[in-house]
Amino acid sequence: MIVSWLRVFSATLGSLYFIVALLSIYNWASETLSIGTGPVISEFAPGDLGMFIIYLAVGLSLLVAAFSKPDEMRRVAFMLVGSLLGTAALIVQLLVAIAGLADMYVLAMAGEEAEFSLALELVRAEVILGIPALIALKFAFSKARALGVRF
Repeated sequence: MIVSWLRVFSATLGSLYFIVALLSIYNWASETLSIGTGPVISEFAPGDLGMFIIYLAVGLSLLVAAFSKPDEMRRVAFMLVGSLLGTAALIVQLLVAIAGLADMYVLAMAGEEAEFSLALELVRAEVILGIPALIALKFAFSKARALGVRF
């Protein structure tokens, strides 16, 4: 059985991803359709449908891992999928930040004015929630190995 603290961790992280998904779809609707008062915390949760789908998939996977029936393999599988997607989003965002730094360096070497904010790239939800997802991935892999799954 998944340890109770791991289920609480999965439920908490899944809920946070779900809340960020709701913020992302609201930001998208307010930017695209001019609905509401405007974007909310758009640096953290951008108004992007692609990111909405990722946040929603990770959040729902982790929530199912926390609240599903007693089938242990199913819980571990959902936790693996959710935490793997969250970790993948973290890695992609870190690569985007590195590419932005490289772009700024190339522009500066060419004598052009370059402006880039690494802090804005690192305060996005993919990074902040991706670090706990990486921790969850470690525990999900160890739990899967304990159940006899070979990687």
